Amino acid sequence: MQKLTPRQQRFVEEYLADLNATQAAIRAGYATSGASVEGTRLLANARIATAVAKRQAERSRQTGISAERVLQEIARLAFADMGDFARWGPGGVTFLASDQVDTKAVREVTETLTVTPAGSEIRRISLKLHDKRAALVDLAKHLGLITERIQIDVVSVVRAIAVERGLSDADAERAVEEAQRHLGELQRAGR
Repeated sequence: MQKLTPRQQRFVEEYLADLNATQAAIRAGYATSGASVEGTRLLANARIATAVAKRQAERSRQTGISAERVLQEIARLAFADMGDFARWGPGGVTFLASDQVDTKAVREVTETLTVTPAGSEIRRISLKLHDKRAALVDLAKHLGLITERIQIDVVSVVRAIAVERGLSDADAERAVEEAQRHLGELQRAGR
């Protein structure tokens, strides 16, 4: 397989920093005006996609972070229940000791002590869990229960690829027309 150009390699490094193809293209030296299309085009390049996948796999091995581990942590946040941390009833609220609970689901614990003018102390404890809704949305997306639509200006991408491959204007237009025809078929099929 042919090596990446220095600018493509820079794109890979920049993309891995924040997984934002547009910003990675800009930081790698591509024109700001076409960075969105360029970033999409670069990620569609098999050599670049392979380089990104290899680097992500290396990072996963080095850090010990796997997809399964990430999903387990998201699930921990998504299914955390305040009843696992506190008990409440007519007598008030009682928090369980930290060694009795899964503290990984806890976002914040605060304690304030207020002294009244009479000299008595009022102690308040607050416990906040991580954002349950956001964690549930992340899990739902992973399971395919929620899908995001990504809009790509296919005509611009096809034209950019045609220019990169040195196609004549006539061949580029034929490629654009074919892409538009295929898109129309997909839309009619409801995809």
